[in-house]
Amino acid sequence: MHKNILLFLIVLFGPFFFSNIVIAETDNVSFFKAAKLNDIVLLQRFVDEKGSIDSKSEDGYTALMYAAYYGHTESVKLLLDRGASPCLGDNKGNTALMGAIFKGYPEVVDLLIDLCDVNQRNFEGQTPLMYASLFGREEMAKALLERGADPQLKDASGRDATNLAESQWNQAMVKILKWTKVIKNT
Repeated sequence: MHKNILLFLIVLFGPFFFSNIVIAETDNVSFFKAAKLNDIVLLQRFVDEKGSIDSKSEDGYTALMYAAYYGHTESVKLLLDRGASPCLGDNKGNTALMGAIFKGYPEVVDLLIDLCDVNQRNFEGQTPLMYASLFGREEMAKALLERGADPQLKDASGRDATNLAESQWNQAMVKILKWTKVIKNT
């Protein structure tokens, strides 16, 4: 009989009780996990209760970076609405926008593209346009170029966006970048 009552109480109150333990027990780890898994409820509760929206993991990733990297548009929106800084870089200087471009999530890129300098660089001197060029994201490259991304900037290795596109044999990207250079030089 007591086992049945205990089981009933666990089923009835377990989700509330155990979700509070997760937040209290692991704080940032659960916050980052919620961003990775698109757990809007836990993200919202963490922000409401803890307030450190731009806290970073050991690698320097914020919850916004995780949400962007995994393509979770709804989580990205929530975090931005709650004041997450989109321009922060991880331990290598990569931003949430760079992560979204790397993974190829256009909806997330659309949310982030106008929030920071489109020529913001990581510690290797790479820009969002260089990421788009390297990973064949033609539409994202066009959007960055429309917003003023400079295709002539060079990274720490002396490569620009065109060099990166050429290294991937991406002729469509090369045409986009060369056309932009022609227009800027006229």
